[in-house]
Amino acid sequence: MKRIFFHLIIYYLRFFAQATLLVHKPTIIGIAGSVGKSSTKQAVYAILKDYFSTKFTPGNSETGVPLGILGIEITGYSARDWLRVVLLAPLKIFNLLKTSILIVEMGIDEPDPPRNMDYLLTIIKPDIAIYLNALPTHTLQFEKILTEKEKQLPQGEKLDILLRAIAHEDGKIITHSGCKRAIYNAGDQYITNELKKFSSDHRVEFFTFGDKGDNSLLKHRLSLKESFFSLKTARGQIDLKFLGFLLPEEYAEIFLPALMVGQLLSLTNKQLKASLEKNLRLPKSRSSVFLGINNSVIIDSSYNASKVAVVAFLKLLGQLKKQEKKDTVFVFGDMRELGEATESEHKAVIKYLLNTVDYLYCVGPKTGQYVFEEIKKNGWENKFKKLKHFASATEAGTHLKENLPPDSIVLVKGSQNEIFLEELIKFILKNPHDAVHLCRQNNFWLKKKMLFFERKIVSVLLPDQI
Repeated sequence: MKRIFFHLIIYYLRFFAQATLLVHKPTIIGIAGSVGKSSTKQAVYAILKDYFSTKFTPGNSETGVPLGILGIEITGYSARDWLRVVLLAPLKIFNLLKTSILIVEMGIDEPDPPRNMDYLLTIIKPDIAIYLNALPTHTLQFEKILTEKEKQLPQGEKLDILLRAIAHEDGKIITHSGCKRAIYNAGDQYITNELKKFSSDHRVEFFTFGDKGDNSLLKHRLSLKESFFSLKTARGQIDLKFLGFLLPEEYAEIFLPALMVGQLLSLTNKQLKASLEKNLRLPKSRSSVFLGINNSVIIDSSYNASKVAVVAFLKLLGQLKKQEKKDTVFVFGDMRELGEATESEHKAVIKYLLNTVDYLYCVGPKTGQYVFEEIKKNGWENKFKKLKHFASATEAGTHLKENLPPDSIVLVKGSQNEIFLEELIKFILKNPHDAVHLCRQNNFWLKKKMLFFERKIVSVLLPDQI
């Protein structure tokens, strides 16, 4: 019954979202990829908002996309919340009135509808498609495509099959959308292989970025106060300085497609630089910076985690350690939804920890098993001033509140699914009021996390303590 209700709701929302697009006909910019979609959306919006009537959809899923088109915010998922959505949808058909450009983040979770690209393309078809990367972030949900024979293959070969499947599904934003222009990461081999299959008969203009693209990173530097990027574009070099942001060099692959969109829409390099530097607002807990207790600096990247993103931020931490001569603290939460790649992806991070992190705190069963225990097994404990494992974010936060090294740089990164490291950060903020700037702080998420951490506490009690 619940499943029937869910499908009725999403098809109902799709109908009114389609009607809204039909009425207003905005130019649509769609963004796909395994990581970086939300930040790219914000970068594109920052560039365009001063020159065009621009909106973006906050969500990226089978419900988030149509709700964003209709301009309906949902803060909970009770029957009452959905009734409100059902009643509002017909009244929101004019939400895109006078909107000339709509930016849509198009996220997939699995190969089957409605959580795949095929379904999202029944709602929205981008005029400009951006394809960022194909990485093992949702391999667990894609494992259903493996045949019995393929399941017996070595882990590396299985992962290759899954990444090709992810590249194929996400790639439909270009190959199945009818887009006029496509911007893609030419440095991602899975993307380039997928697009080779796309017939040259299709009338799509292709533009590339990345190491093998026409647009690439020339120089990157940072301090605790700012991040600097010098970027090569088809229309000349653009230098960007972001005050108050600590951004790894991989953010070039977010800024480059955003700049390329601006160039396609005839903005000058001077306009692009001015608008991006002035207007950039990254989503919460994606490289946010806070002052912490004991004169520490906190880099909050707690929204989610994948191996590529973790490694990028560890490289950033290494740069800051060398420049600032400060102790580094890394709170590493489990990377979730990786399926059979869970062990290999966690273990692959270890080599980046050994000479970068002074204090390593692992949170969750996966980092406990595949990082903490692996380090101990290999006798690498002496590489760290302190190495500890915690079952939950609140347990780790309680410890850090009393033991955070003074004058340290603290990096916090982990997945959202049962990790919730943003709750740890609350224990070490210098200004407790900064907690409102952390991710997942609405009533729905706070209630969900409270129940989760209560269960976590009960689960570690001995039977005679319950």
